[in-house]
Amino acid sequence: MRGLRQIIRGLLLEIRREDFSNTYDTARRAHSGYYRRSGEEYFEHPKAVRNLIRRYYPKDYAAQLVALLHDTIEDFHKGKGFDSLSALQTQITSGIGDPALKNHVVDTVNLLTHDSEISYENYFNLIKNNPTAIRVKLADIEHNLSTDPTPAQVEKYFKAIDVILKNQKEFHDISEQQIDALKKLRFM
Repeated sequence: MRGLRQIIRGLLLEIRREDFSNTYDTARRAHSGYYRRSGEEYFEHPKAVRNLIRRYYPKDYAAQLVALLHDTIEDFHKGKGFDSLSALQTQITSGIGDPALKNHVVDTVNLLTHDSEISYENYFNLIKNNPTAIRVKLADIEHNLSTDPTPAQVEKYFKAIDVILKNQKEFHDISEQQIDALKKLRFM
């Protein structure tokens, strides 16, 4: 029985590696040719957000995939990797093997895609009930605040952090480490 468990565990890890590799490549391609204000390749941002998620939630595989993809739908047109949203969406869905995981990742990435017609406060209220989305958004905020944000970004992100800190009991799926990191950024 132990041998069978090890085989199954090994197969699951291989599938996860393949999903991760496909998702990583999709996100990198979606942001190719697009740069941050700092001059670095934009893909460095989703990579950093994924690394924060991995630090705070090492077993939350879905959140790591979402972190890599969190800006792809919103920003793919700024890069040179995909000619259309449907091509990007096809690449995202074909890169994740498990149907339940695929649906969760796609739904969460769509949820995180901020419609400019919706205020940031209302957007934040839309995502706050999805633990994966809120984890990724907070990691996104943390990384953005640590990489030379504009004054408008600082104000927007501080408001979001204040909502989290004020309603911390509602956000029981957020690690204390992540909350502490946000507090440090907010009150520096």
